[in-house]
Amino acid sequence: MIAAEHRGHFRNESVSSGIKELDTLCGGGLDRGTTTLILGPVGTGKSTLALQYAARMADQGDRCMIFTLTKRAV
Repeated sequence: MIAAEHRGHFRNESVSSGIKELDTLCGGGLDRGTTTLILGPVGTGKSTLALQYAARMADQGDRCMIFTLTKRAV
C-alpha cells in the first residue's frame, strides 16, 4: 500500500466537541482530517475526551476512528 495513492477528501475545518470551553482549550476544536494523540496518566479522562468528540461527530453524521493502546506490565 502506498499512502499517496489513497487520498481522501475532507473539509478543512475544526471539529467541535459540543462543549464551548473544551473547544476553546483545543484552539477552536480538533482539526478535521488529522490525528490527535491524547496522553496522560490513568483516570485523567483521555477516553472520555476522545469519546466526546466521536459522539459529536456521529451526531452530525460524520465518521471518526479511535485507537486505544495500553502498556503491558512487565
